[in-house]
Amino acid sequence: MRRFYTIATVLALVFSILTLAIDTAEAQSLRLRLWATPQGTSMIGEYPNNIELERAGRQGYLDSLAPGNIVWDSVLYGFEYRTRPRGRFLFSAAFDTGSMANLIDGEGGFGMSPGTNRFFSANVHYILPLSGLQATFPGAQATVFAGYGYGGLEVDLGGGTRKLDARGLRFGLDLNLPFGSEGQWYLFGSAAFGNWSVSHSAFGIQDPPDGTAAVSDFTVALGRWFTPMVAGEIGWRSINWSTTAVGSTPCPCTMYWGGWTATVHFKLP
Repeated sequence: MRRFYTIATVLALVFSILTLAIDTAEAQSLRLRLWATPQGTSMIGEYPNNIELERAGRQGYLDSLAPGNIVWDSVLYGFEYRTRPRGRFLFSAAFDTGSMANLIDGEGGFGMSPGTNRFFSANVHYILPLSGLQATFPGAQATVFAGYGYGGLEVDLGGGTRKLDARGLRFGLDLNLPFGSEGQWYLFGSAAFGNWSVSHSAFGIQDPPDGTAAVSDFTVALGRWFTPMVAGEIGWRSINWSTTAVGSTPCPCTMYWGGWTATVHFKLP
């Protein structure tokens, strides 16, 4: 976790220096989002009562090759900040965090509530030329991006915590497509991928060896501008990790967060 905060601090300083050095580096947009009740569905593990796990309100899971699943409820709050374009480049940073509650441990020994989920990313975007598409959808924008990402969770072990942390490079693309009268409505979509390192610790003690995870992060949202500076969005976001073996955990495993998002989108001067 200390490494994560160090990297985040360095990236924040780099963005601050760039902002001060370039006159056009004012913020382009800020999204404040509620990522409510991420919901998981059992895929690999076996649980004696899958109906209980799949009932309304159960979210998030860890599925492993060992019998059983780990399921919890979770609601996350977060933001995404983007600068104005500098030529064809812009920068973004995003962070989401929320509690893990009502944890059901079908594996046995994984942990219990309370717990926490965290996700962070910082990216450099290149704006693609869209002259043809913009003729039909004025204001449309698509970017390809690369950056750094982090994801983690921790649960209570009774007198300590268990942590799983994944971090690494990410790359992807996103699209903003205005439509309707004067572009009041828009569709936003984003897809990011990476192959990250995953570490495990319990009671503050690292549990080697680390593993790797194929990571995907998808977002789609429908938005409407209510004023020239404020819009509302309703959408869906899902994050998936497919890991190799990690320390003494029952992995290889699949971890999934997915659910509805509600976002307030601001244009900043």
